Amino acid sequence: MTQDIRILRGTGPATLRSLANLGIHTIADLLLHLPRDYEDRTKILPLSRFSEAKVYTKAKVIRHEWFGFGKMRTLKIIIADDSSEGALLCFNRPFLEQMAPVGSIIQIYGKFQFKYGEIQSSAFELKPLQEDFVPEQNLSPIYPLTGRLNQTTMRRLTALALQKFAPHIEDELPDALRESYCFPPKSEAIRSIHFPSSWESVKIAHDRLAYEELFYFQLGIALRIRSRQTKTINRIFVPGVLARQLRERLPYTLTEDQELVLKEIIEDMHKPFPMARLLQGDVGSGKTMVALLAALYAVERGGQVAIMAPTELLARQHATIAAHLVEPLGVRLAFVTGSISSAVRPQLLEALKSGDIDIAIGTHALFSDDVSFKNLELVIIDEQQRFGVLQRVALYKKGHVPDFLMMTATPIPRSLALTFFGDMQV
Repeated sequence: MTQDIRILRGTGPATLRSLANLGIHTIADLLLHLPRDYEDRTKILPLSRFSEAKVYTKAKVIRHEWFGFGKMRTLKIIIADDSSEGALLCFNRPFLEQMAPVGSIIQIYGKFQFKYGEIQSSAFELKPLQEDFVPEQNLSPIYPLTGRLNQTTMRRLTALALQKFAPHIEDELPDALRESYCFPPKSEAIRSIHFPSSWESVKIAHDRLAYEELFYFQLGIALRIRSRQTKTINRIFVPGVLARQLRERLPYTLTEDQELVLKEIIEDMHKPFPMARLLQGDVGSGKTMVALLAALYAVERGGQVAIMAPTELLARQHATIAAHLVEPLGVRLAFVTGSISSAVRPQLLEALKSGDIDIAIGTHALFSDDVSFKNLELVIIDEQQRFGVLQRVALYKKGHVPDFLMMTATPIPRSLALTFFGDMQV
């Protein structure tokens, strides 16, 4: 499956370039380049029933006509099957005059419409018929293409790959799991998704491959949970003095939901393995205050906190609010962005490295290579969906095994959240 695509016959330089543009370099790449749609040629549909679906019929070429002048001169082929007469408008395809001479029998597939007093089509496939006309056994795949690559070439290469390599496709799903869902073997599913015998077989094949993809996605989540929970931490219990002092300074009390979420976060922060939690709530629901109270537990324990926002405006807003609330408690806070002057930046970075700053609030600048922490215990990321995975990981790695709190105001159905953030408490 990892063999180069050039092992297949008929892959010349031009074809290889087009395949490469689609990301197809190996047999596996080719077999996993799935059709975007299918053409149904399993049933004959005569010209008289053109309004029902695409016509698929055997017809006789009655005559050739031409219309237009100069470069706009266009061939029209008049055909007839047992039910009716139709016209093929051959725009930019004058070569079809030789492919479909008058009196010949052709196989035609395409979308027809009634226009200008005739049944006509300009989007059709034509093939000289040299044997009995019978419906095809399988649906015809329609692939995403690029360059000069055409459907005929893709179908031929895919069929060759299936013929030679399908028996060697390994089925990674456990047999018991596959049988419990009545899924076909992977080789059969891949064969069916490329050349299905019916629309039902397309659905079964799609379900089989989609399930496997989600299975490995969830398996990856389970492994991340296991990996995180094996990273034991010697936690120092703190009574939350700083958090209590901040709450006494607030002109309001926390809502019931805020109290519940904060309680769960603090419990996570006292477990023997690092926290990973997604905090979801509407704009103005109090996520930032909950995060700030949680940050004070990390600070009270002697750790540092990094709070990252997607924009400098939002980061500055967080820093202004936090400074007003926590600096009177003796908490040392810094604002870190890429716009900090070169005169101030060295002292700021040294303060972070030496532990003289308790909470750093900033933008992407927080995961820059020259930013380091003495004891990063908690990472808080606001609007987490606006950061890439690598960016989040870069900040996370600046601590030993820091707790991780992501916040979002984007509504996410709980079932979907558990699917994509299954390694986190939601």
